[in-house]
Amino acid sequence: GRDREALLVAGAYELLEVVGRDGEAALGQAGEDRVDVRPAALVEDEAELFGFVAKAQREKLGDADGVVAFHRPSEYVQRMQTATVDEILRAIDEAARVQPGGAIAFDGDGTLWAGDIGEDFFEAALSRGPHAVTREPLAREAAEGGVVVAANAGARDLAHAIHAAYLAGKFSEERICEIVAWIAGGWTHDELRAFCKSTIEAVGLRDRLHGEAIRVLRHAQSSGIEAYLVSASPLDIVEAAAAVVGIPLDHVTAVRERVSSDGIVECGVVRPIPYGEGKVTNLRAL
Repeated sequence: GRDREALLVAGAYELLEVVGRDGEAALGQAGEDRVDVRPAALVEDEAELFGFVAKAQREKLGDADGVVAFHRPSEYVQRMQTATVDEILRAIDEAARVQPGGAIAFDGDGTLWAGDIGEDFFEAALSRGPHAVTREPLAREAAEGGVVVAANAGARDLAHAIHAAYLAGKFSEERICEIVAWIAGGWTHDELRAFCKSTIEAVGLRDRLHGEAIRVLRHAQSSGIEAYLVSASPLDIVEAAAAVVGIPLDHVTAVRERVSSDGIVECGVVRPIPYGEGKVTNLRAL
């Protein structure tokens, strides 16, 4: 969580003060089409995870006017360093001078580009229609997660119900990241790769790139610093996006779906996935 500061200072994230449609708390990102509305308790947990502090302590940080995440009856503000892109570039140059080489890691969704390409992929895959082999594992996920669905619900309806529960803060984010990755179960891996490339084009990713973050990326690459992309979105859609921003595929880690020896996508993922502390674990494995 606190490692996000390097991305925050690049201007990729901004926390919003938001009250959800159900009157509970929410965290969002500036410039996004959707706000992730979740119960207040989850916001409080995330505040602790990402280093937020109570409003009463804001003056101690010297940031009385800071952007806040709202939680009834408390408010939190994140302790973050702010810097211009030019200041970041100078810091990169100085680090490269003192210790040549090194690496820089970026998140994808909300950092290098606006929006969530995992969500884009999930919506497109459900529009196409999930394979019948996904129904049983989706039903199992719904049952284990306490998601109530009709006994005869099909794969698409199950997937929509699970996703709605996640948006309402009633289903694990880590598990939804896994489901999004294997929702293509039953497809061939070649079909999946082609689908991801066409989806990236369809959603206009090139028009959603964050100029400030891309400038940092290009400067690091031109300085001989290796750039990595770490994401909790599905690997194949992230690789398609990496090709757009110019990050080599062997420098990408994301949620990898299992694929059979004959090239069929299975309903499962390779764990640990790059979510939370798993991002560090998977990055070190590259």
